[in-house]
Amino acid sequence: MTQPADDEPIGRRSRIDRVWTALCLLAALLLIAVGALVAVAGQADDSPGLGGLGLLNGLVGVVLAVRTVRRSGGQGRREG
Repeated sequence: MTQPADDEPIGRRSRIDRVWTALCLLAALLLIAVGALVAVAGQADDSPGLGGLGLLNGLVGVVLAVRTVRRSGGQGRREG
């Protein structure tokens, strides 16, 4: 993700970061859901390739969600 310009207000930066975090989490949840549906469809169709693709799709969604949560973990918290 690109860094905002230095002359941009601090409040706007954090708002943009929150929006991107929410969009990344939404995309991750969508990947997990689609992956689960494809894996179930692959099992119902007795197609190991389709089930494997669904599993990979779901795992990519999990990795994206974990990475997004870890990257945004320190934002919005105040020490002390």
